Amino acid sequence: QHLQVLQRVVRHNVRNDVNKLVGWTKMLAAESDADRREKCLYRLLRIFDSWERIADKMQVIDRAIREIPHDESTVDIETVVEEAAAAVHERHPDATVTVSIDATDEAVSQWLTHPLTEAVANAAAAGDRSDPSVDVSVRRVDDGWLQILVADDGPGMPDMEREVLVTGEETPLRHGSGLGIWLIRMLISVLGGEIDVDAQGRIQVQFH
Repeated sequence: QHLQVLQRVVRHNVRNDVNKLVGWTKMLAAESDADRREKCLYRLLRIFDSWERIADKMQVIDRAIREIPHDESTVDIETVVEEAAAAVHERHPDATVTVSIDATDEAVSQWLTHPLTEAVANAAAAGDRSDPSVDVSVRRVDDGWLQILVADDGPGMPDMEREVLVTGEETPLRHGSGLGIWLIRMLISVLGGEIDVDAQGRIQVQFH
C-alpha cells in the first residue's frame, strides 16, 4: 500500500512539474529582459527544490517502514517535540512555535520526530503568513493515550488534504498535493498511533 501511494504521488507530481519545466524553460530561452529571465529561473529552481524535498521524504518513509518494526529504542517526548520545533524554526525563522508538555517523562520512538516536524512545518507554511504561529501541546488523556495536538493561526487544512490524512484514501480527483501528508500518516500508522484533524484544521495524534 505504501509503495502504491509513493508511486502515485510521485508520478502525479512529476507529470505536472515536467509540464511546468517545459513552459518556464521555453520562456527563459525566449526572454530578453533580465528581470523576467530571473523570474523564470526562480520558478525552475523552486520545482527542482520541491523534487529534492520529495526525494528526502521518500528516503525517510522507506527507512521508517523497514526499520521501525525492529527499532525498540525510545526517547522522552520532550526531546522529540523540541527537536521538531528547532527543525521547523530553521526552515521558517519567522515562525513562532509554542510548546506545552504535560507528560515530559513519556518515552516514545525517535522516529516520531519526522512526522511531528512535518506536521509543524506544514502548519507554519500554511497560507504564506509573514509571522506564523504554531502551538504544539502534549498531554496524557483517557485510557492511557498520549495526545499530541498541532494547531496554527493559518487558514486551516484544505478538505482534500484533511481527508487523505484521516482516511488514507485518494481518488484521481481527490488527492494530496505532495508526500508531506503521506509521510505523517504512514509513520504515525507504522508507529501504532492514530491521527485526526478537527474542524479548525488542528492535527491530533494519539499513541497508546
